[in-house]
This record gives sequence, structure tokens and C-alpha cells, in this order.
Amino acid sequence: MIDEKKLEKIYEAVSDNVVLTKQELISYGFKEEELTELVKRGILLENDNDYSLKKTKGLFLYGKKYINDDKDKAVTIFEKCVEINPKDYYAIFQLFLINIQNENYESALKYFDILYENNNNRFYSSNYNLYLYLLNFITSLPDKYINIVKNLKSDDLLVYPWDKRYNNTRIHNNMRISIFNQKFTQAKSQLLNCADKNHFNISEYLINLLLTQAIAIDSEMEQLLSANLTRVYDKGISILKPLTVPETTAIGKMVEKTPNLTYFEIEFEQVKRIVLKNKLDPVEKIDMSKLLKLAYQSFQNRDYDDCINNYRKILKNWEKNPKVFIFANLGLAYLEKEDFATALDYLTVATALNKGLETKYDFSKQISYISKECLEEYEIYDNFMEEFNKPVDQYYGINNISDIIELVSNGINLNEACERLNLTEEQKNIVTLIFAREWYTLGNYQVGDSYLKMVEKTPNKSKFTNSLLTEIRKNKNFYKNRIDDNYQSILVKTKTKIK
Repeated sequence: MIDEKKLEKIYEAVSDNVVLTKQELISYGFKEEELTELVKRGILLENDNDYSLKKTKGLFLYGKKYINDDKDKAVTIFEKCVEINPKDYYAIFQLFLINIQNENYESALKYFDILYENNNNRFYSSNYNLYLYLLNFITSLPDKYINIVKNLKSDDLLVYPWDKRYNNTRIHNNMRISIFNQKFTQAKSQLLNCADKNHFNISEYLINLLLTQAIAIDSEMEQLLSANLTRVYDKGISILKPLTVPETTAIGKMVEKTPNLTYFEIEFEQVKRIVLKNKLDPVEKIDMSKLLKLAYQSFQNRDYDDCINNYRKILKNWEKNPKVFIFANLGLAYLEKEDFATALDYLTVATALNKGLETKYDFSKQISYISKECLEEYEIYDNFMEEFNKPVDQYYGINNISDIIELVSNGINLNEACERLNLTEEQKNIVTLIFAREWYTLGNYQVGDSYLKMVEKTPNKSKFTNSLLTEIRKNKNFYKNRIDDNYQSILVKTKTKIK
């Protein structure tokens, strides 16, 4: 019996690309008769001047020892397994799994190709279909897989009743049906009931991992939608950041369930973007012909408030293929009102929908100019972020903010606390925005929104206050990710609720 520790020296050498000469192997403690035995057993292959590893089972098991403690080394060993034996499907599966863990889906799909195309085991087929189905909601799939996913039925995901890999195939199949119906959170809960004392086998572990990633995308898209809803209802549209195909699918499902909201897709500067759009309440009726005339007259008369109001009503009613001129005139009206961010959205949509057909609707130069104007607003925002990192007595000259926090922590509402300390309306707004931002940082969006609405309802806000308000509204879902473990909120004492 050959000592396993000596064999591991061979595996270590192979993973490090060391040439296995006889002298090298003898230095590991092998005797010549042991080398002969390894050759007879098919573990080593004797070449003219050296030896090479023939069987990869031992190398694979050696690699598994490093999965938890040194994943990079495990990957190196598994890759070596595949290099030696391109049909080492155990190693290929591990590489597929690890790349999924690392969210490196492009590499994961290369390994999946090998598994899927070489599968001749009916028990594995349902798992591969399930993995593929879930990946469809996580990453962009190659065309060949998109067509396969489109044609999948729930039965294609189910395990056989006699599949001994699972303790309760009925519960397992209920979970798989939930996945097929895109009820990922429910499926994850069902999966916990499938596992043997919460111990997953490798396929259950992978399913749980994919479900977790799919749920995370849904959650991220839900936050993205939530962050843009106020802007859509306030300004009519909002252009989302570039999304992947699965993210677009997730947003689409959520929009369908959201009242008075729809979306369409544009392509601007070779990048596809989703545009969220407010749509008409079913009970609301409008005279389109009359509104079009009024909107155009208002635009010609430079009555931009009335123009915006009328065109917005028209746009809400125009669900399919809205006309370019509506977006164009709205963009120009907002530009005249110096609402650069909103003008940028409308003119971008108009330019994208125009597709270069009419020069009068190509606003590329204006978009470039407006973008520079918006950058100035972002500089204000950056300064605002810097202020949050300063001591509590350095918030835009409000030296007694710590006193305000003390009053609020004792049950005094924020407005009354500001009045007691004789703050101006401008200072009240800034303090309220500071509180909103801090609550968002703590992950309490309900309280943060309440403070934000206080400022929104305040009349005659300064340009500076409006800039801060806009940026906090845009970024409220991201403050929490900007802080590290050492961050200590100024609201540590405050546990009050908005009354």
C-alpha cells in the first residue's frame, strides 16, 4: 500500500507543473518498485525520460481539500485535471460551480457547455435544465441556450420519483415548480425543507446558490425601480442605467405589477436603456386632439409650465410608440426652465427614437452641453458627501446640529427642534436632508422618505436645497453601500419615529 502523503507530493508537483523525473519521484520517498506499481495501476504513465499522471481521480480529491481554504489552488488543480483528462466531469462541474460562486458567468457557461453537451444521464438532465433556467434570470445566455430555455416546460425540471439523490422527491419537485413559476423566494424556503437536516448535496447547494443570486437581482431591481418611481411620477419618465437581459426581465415583471407605470427600450450611443414612463390612470379621460393643440400653442407662446403639463398628459395616454416630437418639446421646455436633468432624459429619448432620420430631432449637441451642466450639480453633491464625513458641528455652518439630535432623541419632532434653536427655513431644509441621508445610510428607507417628503413640500426652496434634494433622492438606495464597518451615524441616539 503506497502512502497517501507521498501521492499528494505527486499531485502537488503536477499542479505546479513540475516535471516528474524518476529522480524527482525518488526525492518524494518513492522506491522504484512503488513507481512500477503506480504504472501498473494506471496512475502514472512512464514516458521515455519522465513520468506523467494518467488517472485524475486522486488529483481531483486532492483539489477538493482546498475548496474551502484555498479556492484559487483548488481551481488550479481542477484545471489540471481537465487538462490531463478532458472528460473529467467531476472537475468540470467543480469549475462550473466555483465560477458561479464568483459570479464569473462567462467562464461558468464554458464549463456548462461541456457538461450539457456530453450528458447522457437522464438523472442529470433535469438538473442541467434547472441550472440553465435559473441562469436565464441571472446572466445573459448565448442564443443557443435562450431558445432551449424558451421551450422548457415544468416537467423538464422535475426529478424522477425514484432518484435516490433526494430524500423527498415530491417536496423537491414542488420546489422546482416554484422555480419554473419564478417564485424564487418561495422556492428557496422549500429547498431548506428538501435538504437532509439542512445539509445540501452538491446539486442542492448549486440550486440554492443560483436562487440566492436570482433573488439578489430581483431585490436590486426592486430598489432601482423604487428609486426611480418618484422621478417618473414627478417628471413623467426616467432613464435607467444600462441593464443586463435578466435585469431587464426582472424590471419588466415589476413594472407590470406597478400602477400607472409602463416602460419601453431605447438605444442611445449603441447602448440599450430602459425608459420608465408614467401612464394614464384608466379612469382618466382626455381629449388628445385638443391637448395637442394646447400644448403646441403653449410651447410657441413660451408658456413652458402649461406646455409641460399638457404634453405630460398626452404622453401618459400614448402607451405605444410615443411620437418623437412629444419628447423633444418636453425636453426643450424643461431646458428653458433650467431643469437640466429632466431635459437630458427627454432629449436623449427623442434623439434615440429619431434614429438620425430628422436633423431637427437630433439633440446630440444639446445633450453634451446639458451633461456638463449636470456635472456641476454632481460637484455640489460630492461636496455634500464630504460634509457628512466631517464632525457633527460642521454641517454647512449649522453649529448646533448635535443639539438638534439630542432634542429629537428625547422625542421632540425635527421641525420643532429646529424652531427651538431658531434655524432659518434654509437651515431647516438642510438639517432635514441630513437626517434623511443618515436614515438611508442606516437602511431605514421609510423614515428617510418621510424626511425627504418634508423638504419636497417646502415652498420656495433655494437652488442649493433643490440640488441636495435631487441628489439624495437619486442616491438613497446606495448610501448604505458607501460606508465601511467603522462608520458611526450621527443618529445613534435617535430612535424616534416620524409623527
